[in-house]
This record gives sequence, structure tokens and C-alpha cells, in this order.
Amino acid sequence: MKKSIFVTTWTLGGLGTVLIAAALFGQSPASSGETKVFPLPDISSVYEVKVSADRIYISDARDRNVVLYALEGVRFLGKIGRPGQGPGEFDSAPKLVLVPEGLAAKSFSRLAFFSAAGEFLREVKGFNIDLMVSGLPVFPLGERNVGFPFIRDESGPMIECVGRIYDADWKPVRDFTGRFPSATPAPPPPPGAKRTGPKQDALLVKDYVGAAAAGGRIYFADSRKGISIAVYDGEGTQLSEIKVEAKPVSVTRSEREKMISEWREEMKNYLDLFNPVVPDVYPAFFAFRLDGNEIDILTPVRRDGRYEVIALDTAGKVLRRSFAFAHEPTWGYLPGIDNRFDIRGGKLYFVDYNEAAERYELEVTPLK
Repeated sequence: MKKSIFVTTWTLGGLGTVLIAAALFGQSPASSGETKVFPLPDISSVYEVKVSADRIYISDARDRNVVLYALEGVRFLGKIGRPGQGPGEFDSAPKLVLVPEGLAAKSFSRLAFFSAAGEFLREVKGFNIDLMVSGLPVFPLGERNVGFPFIRDESGPMIECVGRIYDADWKPVRDFTGRFPSATPAPPPPPGAKRTGPKQDALLVKDYVGAAAAGGRIYFADSRKGISIAVYDGEGTQLSEIKVEAKPVSVTRSEREKMISEWREEMKNYLDLFNPVVPDVYPAFFAFRLDGNEIDILTPVRRDGRYEVIALDTAGKVLRRSFAFAHEPTWGYLPGIDNRFDIRGGKLYFVDYNEAAERYELEVTPLK
């Protein structure tokens, strides 16, 4: 079993930056004749993976750039951006979205646009802080823009987000989703902090919420409603809802005990402040992707150590089911696994770290 460390950066007004290192465990897949593996010696620390029709973009958290590969043969093509505050530079690990002109990359305070080959085109600056720190994508859609900012309640902490339509100048137009829990955990208090009230619950298996855009439509996935994807137009009007019937997958007693044991070990300095909670069932799904005219949904159903991938058409008809996802979801922080893969042309592209070779590798697995 391999241990990966994901770091979340928080900036909350004048409170400064807090680094939360969340130890998230993932299991490497067994070798398979169907899976091809390509070394990625140019990657220092994977943050996110996006695959277009002919290119692979990998956001590097440590080097604060985007590494570009040709899809055919996974041939290295170059690097996009560098750390900094100038045009085309990144002040945090860039969050990636494929757009018609190529690539949009959101770092903390800006959204930069590049051609498919990595040429800098333009950038947008001056986001509100609640949009800056959101871990969900920000992207243009026709003459509007779409984002998922935090909603700050009266007590101050940012624990919920909302889908929001903005105009061309990034002024809010309307909210098109209800509130939903942020996938990013709230920063813990300093070690040794005194408890002033009852313990807070720490949910070790969280629901999944994700968003993507294609064909002038916004697809908003929310596992709290089962396997459910709401479809909106560029003005934020809901057009339809894609649903798939699925039986709940229970968390077994041994899985529950393992989660709590690992959490207690990682959070031993905070045991007086938090109470670990494991729900009875897993979320209905833990990731989804748009692949041309198909929607791929990853569920907690397992067979031979691999998770189910359901392919749908845009009307919600099930096209096929396969068991091809061989990596353990990071249930308490689903972006930790969600950011590591993409699906394109019926193939799953997953970036993992090979400890023996001391390098990242790209696994390409057909979905059958």
C-alpha cells in the first residue's frame, strides 16, 4: 500500500496561510496486459490531469507549471507557465479546464488562457476571495462565466459553496445551484489548542460534488441525490437531470475500523477537538467525466479490486459498465483522487507515483 501526501493551501483574509497535510492512502493496481504505463520524469508533484483530443496537460503543484505531452506515445512537448505574478505565471498550483481555444488555468488570483500548444493568450485577475480559494473549476461559457465560490456564513468559516453565473466582467448574475459542502476541509486549530465546546464531527467519508462544461451546457454532479447530474444552460437555467438507479454500497465493519484507526493516527494532536464519524454507506459515486457525447461515472461498486465505471449518453441511457478503476478513493477528501485522472476516447488516464522507480507514471487503461 502506497501513501500519498496532498497539501491544501488556505488563505483566509488576514489570517495568513495555513498548510494542511492530509495523509491519504491509495493502492496501486496490479499489472495488467490491458494497461500501458508511461514514465513521467518531468513531473515533480501532480495536482491535476486533463486530456484533450491530442494532448495531455498535467498541473505540477511543486513547480507551479503545467507539463504538456502529446497524447500519441505520451511524448514530452514542454512546460507552460512558471511561479510568479506576471502574465502566464502561476501564484499557486493551477486548476485546469479545457476550453475551445485550448486551456484555461486558474491559480489563486488569476485565470490564464493558453492555446492548445501552450502559448499564452490572456488572463483575468481580481477574483473575489470566496472564488479564489474554491477548489472547483472556473470557466467561461459563451458570454458568461461560471464559478463555485464559498458562501461565508455569519460565524465566518467557509464550509459551503454554490454554483454561480457571472457576467463577462465577473460580476455575479445568479446562483444556479443550492448550497453544497465544500470538498476542502476547514483548517484545524493549532496543535495543543484547548476545546471550548463539544467536539466537532470529522466526517471520514464525504459526498461527491463536481462540475464540468461541454456544448454550452453545465453538468453539475451531486452524490447527495444518488447518481444525479443536473444539466444547465449558460444562463443557469436547469434543462434536465440525469439519474441512474443504484443500490447503496455499505461501509463494512472492517473498513470503518480501518478508517478510524488511520484517522486517529494522523490526527493524534486533535483527538480532544474532533470526533471521527463514518456513515453507513459510501457516496453513490465519487467522480464523473465528460468524454465527447458520453458521461462516465465512477461508483463504489467493486469487482476484483477495481471500481465500476458507468458510461451514459447525454440522455442518461446506460451504454456500458466496466470495472477498470484500480485505485482506492480518498473518501475523506475526494479531490485527492478526482484530480489524478481523466477519461478521453474511452480510455482512462491515471497518474500515479511509482515508489520503486521514484517517479510519476501515466497509466492508460481501456474502458470496456
